[in-house]
Formats: sequence, C-alpha cells, structure tokens
Amino acid sequence: MTARVRWVVALLAALVCHIAPVLAQKSADTVRIALREPIIGVDSYFDPKEETTLSVRAVFDTLIFYDEQDGVMKPLLAKSWRRVDERTLEFELRDDVKWHDGKPFSARDVVYTINWLIDPNNKLRFTSNYKWVESVVSPAPGLVRITGKAPYALDMLNLAFGFHILPEHIHASLADKVTFATKPVGTGPYRALQVSASNGILLQRNDNYRHGGAKAPTNVKRFHLVSMPDKQTQTAQLLTGGVELIGDLTKDELEAFHGNPMLARGISPGSVYAYLLLDARGRSGLKPVQDKRVRQAIMMAIDRPAIARSLVSSEAKPLDVICLPHQFGCESDLKAPSFDIDRARELMVEAGYANGFDLEIVTTGRSNQMGEAVANVLRRINIRASVRPATFVAYRNMQQQGQYAALISAWTSYGGQPDMAAHMDFFYGAPARDFAGDPRLPEIAALGENTLDETVRKALYREALNRINDNAYVTVVSTLPAQYAFSANLNVRKNAIQGLGFSVFDIAWK
Repeated sequence: MTARVRWVVALLAALVCHIAPVLAQKSADTVRIALREPIIGVDSYFDPKEETTLSVRAVFDTLIFYDEQDGVMKPLLAKSWRRVDERTLEFELRDDVKWHDGKPFSARDVVYTINWLIDPNNKLRFTSNYKWVESVVSPAPGLVRITGKAPYALDMLNLAFGFHILPEHIHASLADKVTFATKPVGTGPYRALQVSASNGILLQRNDNYRHGGAKAPTNVKRFHLVSMPDKQTQTAQLLTGGVELIGDLTKDELEAFHGNPMLARGISPGSVYAYLLLDARGRSGLKPVQDKRVRQAIMMAIDRPAIARSLVSSEAKPLDVICLPHQFGCESDLKAPSFDIDRARELMVEAGYANGFDLEIVTTGRSNQMGEAVANVLRRINIRASVRPATFVAYRNMQQQGQYAALISAWTSYGGQPDMAAHMDFFYGAPARDFAGDPRLPEIAALGENTLDETVRKALYREALNRINDNAYVTVVSTLPAQYAFSANLNVRKNAIQGLGFSVFDIAWK
C-alpha cells in the first residue's frame, strides 16, 4: 500500500469514529458493493468476468445448481434428471416457475437458450463451454433432452456453471442480443431494477422465488453493485458508510482495516491461483528453458511459501500440483520442485548455464508484483530476469504466437469448476496454449473429458500431474485467496468457488 493510501485510511479511520453507525444501509435494506471493473450489463455470455457473474447468478437460474458448501448437484429449474446414455441427459422441469415479468417458464426457453449458445454465428466468449452439445429437444411437455457430440464428463458441471437460461419470448426478438444485458429478465432470486454504467446495478429480492432452496435469497432486500475502479475511493466510501463491501484487496489493503470496530475482514480460499509456466516446447526460441534441469532450477530457486505469505495473505499457500484438493482427480505421486537454492545452482552448472542467461517474465493483472519477486530471487542463480507486464489482450496475442519463455499469471478453473479436466484443457487443450510439447498431455486432456468412468479419469489425471511435476512444466506459486472488507452489520459466508470470494447468497444482515 502506498504512503498516500495509508494516510487516507488513517485519516478516514479517525473520522469514522465520529460518524454514527446509521450511515450503514441496514435501515434502507440495501447492501452496496463496490466493484473494480466497469459495468456493461447482466450477461456473462458476452462479458464473462467475475463481477458480471455476481449479478448473473442472482438474476438467472440454471437447470441444476452446484452447491459448493455440500459439494453436490442440486435441483433448480430442473427438479430431476437422469443419464439416458453416455451422450444424453434428460431433465424434468419444474412447472411452477415464472419469469420476472410474470410469464411462465417452460421447456421452450431451455431449448431456445441452448440452440442459441451452440449457434456458430453467435460471437460469444468461451464458446468451448458450449460446443460439446450436439442437440437439444423437448420430447414431451416439461422434459428436455441434451445430447452431446461425444461422451463428456463435464456436461453436468458445464450446465450448472455456464448455461443460465434465457426467456425466449424476449431474447429471441432482439436484433442486438447485447441490449438484453441492460434490461435482463430472469427467474432468479433477485430481479434487476436498474442496469446502468454510471449508476450501477440495482437488484431487488424476488419474494415469489420458491424453487431454489440451494440458491435462496438472504434477508437482504436489495443489492446495489457500483463500479468504482479507484481503490482509494472504495476505501473512503467503505469507511464513511458509502458502501458496505469492497473486495479484490491486497494483503496490505486488508490489514489497513484491522482494529476498526465498524468493519470486518474476510479471506475466502477461492479457486484462483498464480502459476509459473516455462516454455519447455521451445516456442519462444529461448533454448535454456527447454532443458528440464534449468526449469527445475528455476522452480527450486523460488521460495514459494515465503512469497505466498509476504505478498498475498496469511492464508495463501503454494500448491504441489496445478489443481485444488477439493477438485476431482487432483491426486499425484510426485510433488512440484520445492525450494532448494543450493540444488538449483548445481542444476544450472550441470545444464551448462553456470553464468546464467537473460529471461523475460511476462506477467498479467495482479501477478505483476509476484513477477518482480520471482525475478529478484532468480538472480541468485545468475538468471538475469526482467518483468514485462501485459494486458489480457497482449498476453493472449503472445500466447497465440508463442512469444513468451516464462509466464506468471492467474487461473480460476473456468469459474471454479471442481474438476481436474478444467486445468488440463486450459494448459494443454489447444496447441496455442500448450508450452510443454509433451504429446501425452493433450491426449490425457481429451481422454479425461470424453470418458465417464471415474476410475479411469483419476488414473489419467494422476499420470498427467506426475508428468507435469517430473518435467517442471508449470508450478503454482501461490493460491490467491479472495480478500474483502465489509460493514460489521453483515455476515459474509466464505465461498470457495466464487472468484470474488462471495456471492449475493452469502451476504446477510446480522
């Protein structure tokens, strides 16, 4: 935290002691949440970022709901389901659900939504989430059958995380589908009263919501989501009662609120981590990192636990594999190279690089500071490392062209999906993302997705994780727990899947 931010926090903390607690919006029954990113609308199909997901999951429903507290699928718009065969799922829908405009929900809405998602003419982000679907039909009133192009182990998770259902009677008639995001109509526990880039998103509890016990609204009547990119402004607003919750805080920013009786702090483990990837495949043309010993030396030179504690949070930690313990298939016999500076130096000598080499580390987003820390420690093994911060667009272009030899970035398992397949697809599911050059890893990525046998899948992912660690292709430097501060009038339940660390279903008045 800069000196100026510390000064602002200290000044406002003193001021807050003289401000009555009635400034908080409990009496108005509105929880105001400051968001860093700009508000485009309530539609993650076109704008799939965490801040958008916060409102989308409040306004819309999916067929089924993954309850991260219990770790199981639960009914939502579908009251039951069955697997007809390896490629086909059948859902029996509820007949008592209405859209926010009062129109009845039906199978027509499900069929319309999925057909729209799989239409190649629609320019959506992350189309890979939908391309596994071959067809969707309604064989009888209240029934929907979804057939995949092949057996797909993630079909249920995809439907729970990425297929919020749209109202055919509104969405189908829109010439520009993007405009729906500013006047969304869903079936969810909160309805959107206002969507504005300047005034934010105002959500009001849908008191007619009866069908989602696992996704029930809390005792908060309204949520007001406000775009507030400047962290100092967010801090000032929280301290003076202008908002009730701010997130995406660094370790220092969170600690600045310690001891304030009007505020509480939260750290949720989340599903995001920062990773270091090295170009073993040689796409960048930098020969040293193609040597396994050099990659091992780089990873052994990094004291990952120390970086996690000092830069991220007291609850951050490195991982020995590129997945999280609660995710299916996250089991390995071999651990990632651990901190051993002496062995790192020996490996550099053995590889013929005792005098080191130049290495540019590309970083993205909140990984920039971590990149600087890694660059500093690599100098201890004579690697002359520099850091090149990149925007998301620049990073993606460099990835497509294979233009980085080392990358430190963050990854969130496709919105927190609790399955190893998400990690395999992200790192090895497409040639442009593959910097390992190990032909077995793309094979495992495909096989793991296209078999339903859990025993087979676990064996495949164990093999993949062993290969990744043995060859030092990529390592997790630190988990990135979500850190937030909020009014002491609130209870905020930790959410291990949401990237922000909470959803509106986790926030309630005391």
